[in-house]
Amino acid sequence: PNTEIQITSLGPGATLPGLQPPSPITQDPQAPYPASNPEGYASVSTFAGTIVAASVSDPSLTAEMYCINLRVSTYVGIGYESGSWEESNVPNIGYVTYILNNFYPTVPEPAGLSANQQAAAVQSAIWYFTDGYVLNTAASSTVREATAAIVAAAQAAGPVVEPPAPEVSITPESDTVGATSSAGPYTVTAEGATDVTVSVPGGYAMFTDEAGMEPL
Repeated sequence: PNTEIQITSLGPGATLPGLQPPSPITQDPQAPYPASNPEGYASVSTFAGTIVAASVSDPSLTAEMYCINLRVSTYVGIGYESGSWEESNVPNIGYVTYILNNFYPTVPEPAGLSANQQAAAVQSAIWYFTDGYVLNTAASSTVREATAAIVAAAQAAGPVVEPPAPEVSITPESDTVGATSSAGPYTVTAEGATDVTVSVPGGYAMFTDEAGMEPL
């Protein structure tokens, strides 16, 4: 009931043969991407690509996302809450963020590939940092080479640091009035934010005047 976004469909990508460690590991973020199939790894064939999600409160607002934990399944209809990087409990999240900021769909990279190939390579590179996942050498050589290049680029750039959340304040913090009366006025201030969205629960409304005649 507290989720803010919900998975609605799969985006561009491809189902590719891959390999994962037999048990969960913390991947060395600076280890070169393997040129051959690592010994002892287990085969895993799964969709690698973007996941389309929509806002629960406004389904017209959509976004493409990636999975950051290969061993935790998801599917259409699952909802998610916002959280801090620490709450994700996923290793090497700073390297993942570099990839998200510099590759498909944020930027049309790696260049020269189709959207399906770009998304598959980006997801595979993300899983390398979070799970130690490696594409099987039997997978598309184009996607595998692109994945290795993305991993190398993230390693060269180094991890991104989590940005601080903007300071938001509401003045006054609370107000008490009788039924059908208007509370406030309230002032909302957000440091370092260009856009602020303010909402109220169902059954309530916002107004620009104390009499409650001018809807906001």
